[in-house]
Amino acid sequence: MKKIKLIKNFSSLFLKANKAQGILEVVIAISIVVVGLVSIMSLVVFNVTTQDYNHDMLIASNLAREGIEVIRSMRDSNWLDSTKDWDDSIFMEGASYSDKNSFIIFNRSSWDANDFSYGLVSAGVFWEDCIINEFGRLYFTPIIDNSGHEIYNYGYDLDGVLIPDARASNFYRLIYINEICDVEVEGVEEILTGYAERCEGEGYSKIGMQIISKVGWMNKGKMRTLEAEERLYNWK
Repeated sequence: MKKIKLIKNFSSLFLKANKAQGILEVVIAISIVVVGLVSIMSLVVFNVTTQDYNHDMLIASNLAREGIEVIRSMRDSNWLDSTKDWDDSIFMEGASYSDKNSFIIFNRSSWDANDFSYGLVSAGVFWEDCIINEFGRLYFTPIIDNSGHEIYNYGYDLDGVLIPDARASNFYRLIYINEICDVEVEGVEEILTGYAERCEGEGYSKIGMQIISKVGWMNKGKMRTLEAEERLYNWK
């Protein structure tokens, strides 16, 4: 009888031990699965966030590059017109000497069906003011008489009226144009980065322009910025 009781007690302890061991294994297995799921979800969120950032970065890069190419195209067009100077309608067009060297690029196709040319309007503001005052914001603007096609454009016409059906985008852009001077006395080039500075005075001659195209956009509550720079010269 004692042997039978010992065997029963041993069997009972063995079953309890196995049950406890089984619960522990389940807990460990669940923990591993949870850790795996959390890691996978974190990776998914990171990938989505990275894709959004890369998407905006690609657009910003193209917008910044467009700003450079517009100024280059204007200079090249001036070369082909013997009645114009190489920098005509580019630097400080219609601006007073006290204005800052910041500009807005606009495309006329949003209010003139027969004109797809670009132009400049003096902004005269710092980058921070551009954001605060929404002055440099780009809009999705339809091409006039072809509303099925939209372009990134300055959202207002030359009279300061909002273009019909223009939709605000998440991007801002300002163009900075600084004169490059040939300092004849020293035989070197000098870029006038101060606002409204020009190559004036004896021994100074304007030989080029420093173009900085700055684009900004909001991402996760922070303003991201990107710049493209080019130096254009009077090679004619």
